[in-house]
Amino acid sequence: MVQDPSMVALIQRVADNDPDLTAPEIARYGYLLTTFVRRGESAYFQSREGALQMETWVGIRETLLLPLSSNTGRRWWDTVQTRFTGDYVDELTKALSEMEST
Repeated sequence: MVQDPSMVALIQRVADNDPDLTAPEIARYGYLLTTFVRRGESAYFQSREGALQMETWVGIRETLLLPLSSNTGRRWWDTVQTRFTGDYVDELTKALSEMEST
């Protein structure tokens, strides 16, 4: 991901809430988020089962919140939550809400 200059540029544009993102760019970013957030879901459940330290999960969660808190990331999250398990969705949605209120 970081070796592809176009992906790095896209990630930066999303972080900057660029209003000129095209539909293909938004779709590409959504595919990236799907992979990223799905891996986070695995870490979440590993931490709940004790296979991963809770502090490791907290760090992963904080990393996940960064791309999800952009306008594009938040729209994506709001439309795909049914693809993920309820407890995990609740965890990330609560963390996003807390992040937005500070």
